[in-house]
Amino acid sequence: KDQIIAGTSANGASMIEPGKINHAGNGGTVIGEINGQITDRIKKLKEMLDTEKLGPCEVSDNVMGLIWDKLLVNVGINPLTAITGLKNGELLEYKETEEILENLVNEGIQVAKALGIKLKYTGPDHCKNVCKATSENTSSMLADVMNKRKTEIMNINGAIVREGKKLGIPTPVNEVMTNLILLKEKRY
Repeated sequence: KDQIIAGTSANGASMIEPGKINHAGNGGTVIGEINGQITDRIKKLKEMLDTEKLGPCEVSDNVMGLIWDKLLVNVGINPLTAITGLKNGELLEYKETEEILENLVNEGIQVAKALGIKLKYTGPDHCKNVCKATSENTSSMLADVMNKRKTEIMNINGAIVREGKKLGIPTPVNEVMTNLILLKEKRY
């Protein structure tokens, strides 16, 4: 853990092919030590990443909380869009998908709390706000399914399921969504 610096970025990017990335827009980056300390190396890395090309870079004393906040947005949006074919904003147009989104996020929040993660957002409202703000977006997981590519389901909802099992926390909605996406991948 001493060798790891964590971070999250809102830069828009997509892989063209292995080793080639299309940088589509600046969204900023936040980095930090896992233990929350503000060290010299984190300050130096911030200076290196804080460029006009990549956008602003900030240092956080709660980077794991930020990463989990972002994870929980993906937990709620990605598998639902990949299964239904809906755009992000359309998830809120149907009570069924909105309810599933809420359950996915709430299960993730329970796991995060049990792990001692300090979240900025304590309910599914942030995920819903992201749905509204990105209403016309096709999620990365939906794009993967449409292009018959392997998804990141095991690193998103699958991670909630794995951590939940370790902690004895049931995550049935995340488990069903994970299995449905894995089934989709097998059917390509």
